[in-house]
Amino acid sequence: MDTAVYFVVLCCTVVAFLCNTGFANELRKQKAVLVKELVENYTASSKLFLRPMAGPDGVDAIFIKWIPVSVVSFNAIYQSITLRGLLTLAWKDDLLTWNPQDYGGIKHVLIPMDQIWGPNIVLNESVQYEYASVYRESEQAIVYSCGCVFWDSPVISSTFCKVGVSAFPFDRQNCDLTFFSTDYGEVHYHPLVEDYQELEREFQSLFTENGIWRMEGQPQQKCKNVRYSSLFNLTTPGVRYTLKLKREGVWFHLLTLFLPCVLLSFLSVCVFFLPVDSGEKISFMITILLALFVYQGVVSEEGPPTGTPIFAYYIVLTIFETLIAIVSTIHVIRFHFDVSWFVKFDEWVMTSVRKYTTKRRKDSDTAELREVRNGINDEQESDLGSRDHPRDHSATRGGQRGSLTMRGGTPRARLKSEKVQELLHRNRVNELDKGLAIMFFALKVLFFTGFFIFELVHALRDNPSLEEELCPSPNEALEMKLRDDCIECLNKFTWDN
Repeated sequence: MDTAVYFVVLCCTVVAFLCNTGFANELRKQKAVLVKELVENYTASSKLFLRPMAGPDGVDAIFIKWIPVSVVSFNAIYQSITLRGLLTLAWKDDLLTWNPQDYGGIKHVLIPMDQIWGPNIVLNESVQYEYASVYRESEQAIVYSCGCVFWDSPVISSTFCKVGVSAFPFDRQNCDLTFFSTDYGEVHYHPLVEDYQELEREFQSLFTENGIWRMEGQPQQKCKNVRYSSLFNLTTPGVRYTLKLKREGVWFHLLTLFLPCVLLSFLSVCVFFLPVDSGEKISFMITILLALFVYQGVVSEEGPPTGTPIFAYYIVLTIFETLIAIVSTIHVIRFHFDVSWFVKFDEWVMTSVRKYTTKRRKDSDTAELREVRNGINDEQESDLGSRDHPRDHSATRGGQRGSLTMRGGTPRARLKSEKVQELLHRNRVNELDKGLAIMFFALKVLFFTGFFIFELVHALRDNPSLEEELCPSPNEALEMKLRDDCIECLNKFTWDN
């Protein structure tokens, strides 16, 4: 009994398989016949790759949809971006229509692009050597029974993108991709989908994030008139897609480039606290200056030569400030070793430094200096007292020693006076160093504050809004109807056939 049941089930399976295979073969044959008839019945004009059927105004409507998939590379120096995306073209061809009931319910077929007419679509901002059509004739298009033709293909495009690096590394870039036809006025391009929510869903499902650049939202699609004749000022409608890119890895640039440069800038102030006798003041400043030049070269490599980051201006100002600090340090060193040269020092420099950055000498004297001054005053008072009460020491030898002692009081006062002058001179040098340190520290704080404000303004500033450019359409109602027909055909698409 079980053997009979197994045999019946096996026979039914074989019969079903043969029937399904026969139906699939029959459907495949009908599709082959349909494609052959469509290609053979194509008129001579279409074989010559002329437009199949124009509207009453002589203009065909081509509908386009482009969705980016990923950012392959972005070269800021050469201002070019390589994108990978999915491009969809749709148009109506009345020569490619049939009745599905006559061909076993077949609603769509695949036809090679080299067998039917296709639009000559061109990317306006392309930087490739061959300024050729985007689509490839070796690929196939989906043709629906209503005559709507859809061509879908992945496209890798390298386009020009104007780079602005003024707010580096908080910069944002706007890249445009404009598709238009080389049929020049005979074909109008329009967006295939006007529902931005649908485009957003497709974009979120297909786009792959890049580690360096992040796309802010879906690309904006606008109608754009492309100028193709400068002599006669002629334009042809096209579709422009604008991508908004934002640089990622901001903290990487802040920690590896910004923070070391700012620390070096403020470290140069410490040269004025370094003793002159150490002999390392100039070498210390030269080392910082060379490091700033290295960072300047690194920043210049991050962007094109047409733009300059705000941070580059900050480094240049810091370099000039460091050069001025080196010159000031040289003056301080020479003043330390040559007192007479101090008199020749520019009066306006000394006046400004001592007016705004130094204190009064009597308030900044050290305890040692005040003690020496008090000793000199006591010595001078004793000398005056001895002159008021003279004694005769000519008769005794002790008197001679006393007379010599009184005469020797003046050299001791002179030695102490020279020590006071040395301490006063050293105190002036210290005051000058402190004053210069305060002045340069204030300049660095001013430069850094200005740099931070400019960077913050550029980082928070939104990209300029793109105004929509409406393409003129001689028969807009007809073109919109063609688009609705194509979308209706697309919605009726089923894989069951």
